[in-house]
Amino acid sequence: MTVAGLAIGLVLAAMTARVMRTLFFDFQPDYTAAVAVTSIALLAVGALACFVPARRASRISPMIALQQE
Repeated sequence: MTVAGLAIGLVLAAMTARVMRTLFFDFQPDYTAAVAVTSIALLAVGALACFVPARRASRISPMIALQQE
């Protein structure tokens, strides 16, 4: 879901930059570094948000988890 959100966001950002380039005189969007850093940070946060619960769940025996259901 994080990758899909990033892809949609990148497409929308590119479209917005193109519209702003036509509306404003001499507007040159140069945000490549910001997009790269933000994308990496969002991917790291998304991976960490998935990793912590998955690691906790992997420590429980499947038999114990099924018995408690």
